[in-house]
Amino acid sequence: MRLTEAPPVPDLSERIVTAAAPPRRERWAARVALAVVALAQSGLGVAQLLGVGAGHLAHSGQGAAHLGNESAAWNLAVGIGLLWASLRPASAGGQLPALTGFALVLAGVSAADLASGSVTTERVLTHGIMLAGLCLLFVVHRQSRTSDPAPTSASALPERVADDTARRLTLAHGRTAAPRDRLRRRPFARRRAA
Repeated sequence: MRLTEAPPVPDLSERIVTAAAPPRRERWAARVALAVVALAQSGLGVAQLLGVGAGHLAHSGQGAAHLGNESAAWNLAVGIGLLWASLRPASAGGQLPALTGFALVLAGVSAADLASGSVTTERVLTHGIMLAGLCLLFVVHRQSRTSDPAPTSASALPERVADDTARRLTLAHGRTAAPRDRLRRRPFARRRAA
């Protein structure tokens, strides 16, 4: 095995830093608005659990009480999830499919309930908090994707940087370096079977 000194490589850090996109400024408005909506949504769930929202139930009985508790737990969970997304924007995308599906089903059910008169308009309007949260969740998700771009890989650097490096290596050693794909790996030690 022959050891050789590594060829001198030009310092490209200046060019890489210039080619890389500057970090974007943090956007707080949507996150703060999402936190406010999350607290309102959580407050709605807590109020239902404490019985303040008992007027929301159109039916009576044990089944209706359990349904009210489920609704309260869901409202509180949505509020906690929205609050978490306002604190950790990268997690916003994970909540979008569930909340979007819920909003679509809820819109259809609420329209049918309004048409049949089994729910009041005031009760349906309380769903506006969750819809506002869903819209803000989408905005926060989009902002978190654009503010944390993926790191630039070497292949994404300008072609002139890669060409310049290859040219300098060729001039320094009088030959071009073989691409890594073409190098054959050989074992370091060989043993003969007896």
